Amino acid sequence: MSNADAPGVALPPHEAPAESAPSVRAGPTVAEAPAKDKVLGAPKSAAATDECAEVPTKPVPVSRPSSIEYTTQARADGAEGRLVLSITVAADGSVAGVALKSGVHPSIDAAAMSAVRSWRFTPAMRCGRPVEGTYTLARRFELGD
Repeated sequence: MSNADAPGVALPPHEAPAESAPSVRAGPTVAEAPAKDKVLGAPKSAAATDECAEVPTKPVPVSRPSSIEYTTQARADGAEGRLVLSITVAADGSVAGVALKSGVHPSIDAAAMSAVRSWRFTPAMRCGRPVEGTYTLARRFELGD
C-alpha cells in the first residue's frame, strides 16, 4: 500500500505523487493560438485599418433657405433669451437631427428647429472623407425699445 492509499496519511500538496495528476493538453494556449489575420488572410480589425487619427472638422452652413425670426406670439409675450440648437449634420451635408439645448419661447423654439431642418451644410471632414458631425447654433433674441 502506498502512502497516498494509506488511511489517515496525508501528504503535503507539494509532495503529491507524480502519477496522481496526468498531464492532459486540450489545445493551443492563448500564447500559441495562431494569429487569424495572418493565417486565414482575414481583414484586420477596424482599429488596425483606421490609421488616421485626424480630428474631424466642423460642419459649415452653406444654404439657409429658412431664417429664424421672432414669432408674433413670442413678441406679444415679451420673450427674450438665448436659443441654442445642436444640429446633427449627415455625411452628405443634410440635417439628420436637431436638438434643443436652450430655448427662448415654445413658438420660437419650434420655428427655429423647423427652419434649420431645411439648411444644407458642408459636412465635417476626417482624413479626406465626409463624416457625420455636429453644428451648434446659438442666437440671442432681444426685443428693442
